[in-house]
Amino acid sequence: MTTLSTSVVNGVVEEIEAAVVEMSKSVREYQIQLYWQTGEILRRTEKASKIGVTELVAECVKDPRMQHLNMAERSLWFSIQLHDKYPVFEDVYQTEHGLSISVSKLKNMIAGKDPVLKDEPTDKEIAQAFIKKHGFDKAKKIAQLILD
Repeated sequence: MTTLSTSVVNGVVEEIEAAVVEMSKSVREYQIQLYWQTGEILRRTEKASKIGVTELVAECVKDPRMQHLNMAERSLWFSIQLHDKYPVFEDVYQTEHGLSISVSKLKNMIAGKDPVLKDEPTDKEIAQAFIKKHGFDKAKKIAQLILD
């Protein structure tokens, strides 16, 4: 049995970390886009149907499919606030956080709290925590999915 050199292992781990970081950025971007599009759908429906947004949200959350979509009432209201604050999706990334903006930062900004979350982990720290929590093999599989 051959023992791999430290540099080979380090290279593999660094590539996997980079893939996990890239994946976490993509997931974050899709999540932000989902919230924004949800707000856009609710506002568009409100205008087209002349139904008040409060009534529309109340009726939507009664639908059992919303539980399967993991969209609670507060998520719908956040979506509306996000869309109202940034009517053009690309403007979400024009904040001082740029492309590193996260849903938690957006929620704090909309709530009027300090937009800079000093304790928020870096992408590398997120990747390292993912590897620690889920293991090297799972991180490797995810990296392979992303890179293929």
